[in-house]
Amino acid sequence: MDIGDFYRIAATRLRLLLPCMALALGLALAYSLLTPRTYTATMSFLVDPRERVPVGVDAPPMPQNPDPALVESQLRLLTSRPVLGKVVDAQRLADGGETGLFGEVAVALKSMFGGPSPDAARDARREAAIDRLEKAIAVKRSEKSYVVDVDVKGPTREKSVALAQALADAFFAAQTQLSDDVVDKERIWLERKTRELRARVEQAEQQAQEYRDKNTLVVSDGRSSPEQRLKDANTALVAAQGKRADAEARYAQIKAAGSADLAASQSDLHSPVIEKLRSDYAALARDEAYAQTVLGARHPSYLTIRTQLESVKAQIRAEQQRIALATERDVKAARATEQSAAALVASLEGATNRVGDKRVELNDLDHAAAAMRATYEKALASLENVRRTAVSSPLAVLIDPPVAPAAPSSPKTTAAFLIAIGAGLNLWIVAALIAEYRERQTRGGGHEPGPGEGFYAPVRSASLGAAAVNARSHRSSSNPVVFETPDLRRADARSARTGPSREISGPALVAAAMRSRSPYSEAIAEILDHALDSLRRVEHSPFIGVAGAAPRAGATTLALALAHEACNRGDRVLLIDRCTRSPALTDYSGDFESAIFARSGRPARIIRPARASGGEILVLPVEGAQDVDEGLERDDDEFDLVLVDCGDLRAARRLVQRTGTIDGLIAVDRAGRGGVDIFDALARLGLADLCVAIVQFASSGRAEQ
Repeated sequence: MDIGDFYRIAATRLRLLLPCMALALGLALAYSLLTPRTYTATMSFLVDPRERVPVGVDAPPMPQNPDPALVESQLRLLTSRPVLGKVVDAQRLADGGETGLFGEVAVALKSMFGGPSPDAARDARREAAIDRLEKAIAVKRSEKSYVVDVDVKGPTREKSVALAQALADAFFAAQTQLSDDVVDKERIWLERKTRELRARVEQAEQQAQEYRDKNTLVVSDGRSSPEQRLKDANTALVAAQGKRADAEARYAQIKAAGSADLAASQSDLHSPVIEKLRSDYAALARDEAYAQTVLGARHPSYLTIRTQLESVKAQIRAEQQRIALATERDVKAARATEQSAAALVASLEGATNRVGDKRVELNDLDHAAAAMRATYEKALASLENVRRTAVSSPLAVLIDPPVAPAAPSSPKTTAAFLIAIGAGLNLWIVAALIAEYRERQTRGGGHEPGPGEGFYAPVRSASLGAAAVNARSHRSSSNPVVFETPDLRRADARSARTGPSREISGPALVAAAMRSRSPYSEAIAEILDHALDSLRRVEHSPFIGVAGAAPRAGATTLALALAHEACNRGDRVLLIDRCTRSPALTDYSGDFESAIFARSGRPARIIRPARASGGEILVLPVEGAQDVDEGLERDDDEFDLVLVDCGDLRAARRLVQRTGTIDGLIAVDRAGRGGVDIFDALARLGLADLCVAIVQFASSGRAEQ
């Protein structure tokens, strides 16, 4: 079928366009009238997947590495059944069932007759409402942003907006609930953990205290009693040694000052009495010097001053002696104190060595108790942080509140009618093609094949339909004749040639063998005479089909041989190749001169050009196998005989059923097949009344095709 045939089929069945368009538009109208109106409310969320520090916790900012998978999880949370259940409960979407007095009576009757209980029915309505709401929600997100767009459908504009707002509230409530659940779980775990740690801390400290009581160990500032006393004794010993050294140094200075003069020892002794006496001595010494110079050495005043000087000097020496005795006593006391401190240190060192091993074990117990207490305090700090307000992460914010347009989103009337128009046109085309197909199927053997149907068959008569009608009625009603034909041999071809002998094979072997008389050519002439005699009453150029009982039975060879025999008699013969599985004639004629039929424009090949006798053989190749645009022009109808290479018998039956232009059939079989088998095959395929001859090649060798 080409574009012209397609246009003709559609144009001749234009009457089908109106009912097809009416059907499609009716469906669109029914869709527009029966589909409930729905309105779509749209809102947008911004989901921030960054981690946040809980409120009230002093901590540095967390490293920011947003995870897009968190956004996808929020999309799943938005359409989860708990969230949708909250929307259903908030909007009372499940309350449209059996209500009122009659509803209660219906529920009571159902419960009496084994129906579901009211609670079960209520749960079923709630689940159904959740399913409907889930189908009415569409969630989408762009891959390059964290903005989530949500579409919610409702029966009215206000209802869709209310459902969208309820969905947003339920989503935020679900996020808060999830955060609270996590905090509660962590708080419960930490409280249980702190209780366990507290018990373990008390147990560790109790063990350390029991060890101290058992071994009479007193620990102060991290040291036991002997260690602390040893430390204090060492401190006292060092202080006694210092005091003893100071006392000895002072005593030595005092002794040295006693042997020196008063002026030299004045700076070494620091006593208020001595300093007063030294001051008086200095004043008397000045007075003595003045009196001696002015009054003379024998003057009473001078002598009185001398007496006072001696008295002051005696007082100074007495005071020095008293200080020396006191310092000596201090030295002795310092030495005694040092000796007692040294003895105490020695005794305490022995006691410390005796409790050293016990102290190591006590330190281990104390360290274990301290580590346990540190863990306990850390758990307490974590519990305090968990109790503080936490910010959910990821954080979702409603950036676009729900808004619904005034126009309904469904049904889409304009789109429905446009689709209906396109569907009506396509339905019209399909209906036209189906009608054409059924019309072709209903054509029998007595109907003329339509354009493009079957194969192209030019004939001399203008009426092809009469061929199929008259073929069986005007042919002899006797059974087909069986011809025992010798097989084609290469010797037959060589004997027909002159000049040097050379090997030939295939269809060329037939052309060479049919140029002279031989048993093979004589058998072919007999078969052709019988076939033409059987179809002598046909009023047009006879159509003779040649088909083999099996593949490679020799049908192509026989058809070519019959064509050469008719051409030798001066007839114009057309060979039509319909053996699509093995188009031997098409392949053989590919190298011959091209021809174009004047009326149909179909290409052909001239394997035997016209001679003085008028004979000519043209081959019509398999359709589409050889496309030729130019060649010798030939008349479509000026043929004396048309031979069709059908292939096998099954292909011949299909060809007869589709076209009905075959006047007679020649069945071909190889030696080894009995005639009964051929007759059974012809009867089974419905070709027995069409067969005019059965040809059996005598040789069992391979057929030359």
